[in-house]
Amino acid sequence: MMNGKEKILAIIVGSFVAVFVLYMTVDKLVFAKIKSIKAQQARATSALGLNKISKEKYLREGARLPGLLAKTFGSDENVASERVRARLDGLLKSGNLGISLTPQGGSKIQGRYKEVTWQVDTRGEMADLINFLFLLDKEPYLHRIEGLTLTPELRAGKTKLKLRFITLAPAKWKGKDIAPGEVAEKLDRRQLDTAQRKIYDLITLRDAFRPYRKYNPPPKRKPPPKPPAEKKPAPKPPPPPDRQKVISLATWAGQQEVHVQNLTKNITEVLRSGDELAGGKILMIDYRRMPMPDKPDVLSPSRVIVIKDGWYWAIELGQEATKSHRLTEKDLPEELQPK
Repeated sequence: MMNGKEKILAIIVGSFVAVFVLYMTVDKLVFAKIKSIKAQQARATSALGLNKISKEKYLREGARLPGLLAKTFGSDENVASERVRARLDGLLKSGNLGISLTPQGGSKIQGRYKEVTWQVDTRGEMADLINFLFLLDKEPYLHRIEGLTLTPELRAGKTKLKLRFITLAPAKWKGKDIAPGEVAEKLDRRQLDTAQRKIYDLITLRDAFRPYRKYNPPPKRKPPPKPPAEKKPAPKPPPPPDRQKVISLATWAGQQEVHVQNLTKNITEVLRSGDELAGGKILMIDYRRMPMPDKPDVLSPSRVIVIKDGWYWAIELGQEATKSHRLTEKDLPEELQPK
């Protein structure tokens, strides 16, 4: 038989066991269920957030779709292919280039679009090829250019061009064809007269396919004569007989070249150190960025320096010779500073 203490200990142990069994039962029936519900709630909240993001993206992209469809040749693949061929044929003919167009297969995503691809093989003067590529880049409808290669024909003075021109034919919408966009009907060669196109004239001027020529350092120049003292009044530069404009200041193989357009005779001349310009003789090209004389808030990238009547004068790139301005001693480059 148990004494009083053993009975009390048995009661306490039994109570702990009962409480533990009760806790495990409640945890399994209540707390575990609550945890499961919270986990389901978290997953549902996350799914709602993702669905909201997907919906916003769908609405945003969907708003762009009508504008993109207006930049295609329609959903009829055969019609779109022929329209692209006619488009490329017109660009090549208007640019005096040889014509060789070959249709090629393209990828297709069912229910979305099919690629319409034409391979272009042509040859001609580099300036005409640049015009063709410039107009392709400015075309208003959806397109992509791949596999562009240029191969020189040095003896003939021509260049071969090869590329793949790719556009999209969208899939039918609810079983109906999508009509070609009106924007694709525009073809304007007046874009070749814009300032954007004239930037690429440097490509033909440099002639990237010219054979390699060994670099010979230019001969050392004699130190230029010192200008007269500042106390002497500066004479006004005499006006040139013809209107001249500095259009390019370049350095090829260590030799500086000043490209001057004669606005009176409509010709372009290439001058070098020692040649006459604006009533003086060319000394050098200065590539320091300096404020324009008449617009101090605008920086000029370069200028040609001439010496005339013992003074140094500068003509900024893009300005006429009549706008030459005299350089003070502090404005001179390091090469012309008094020793």
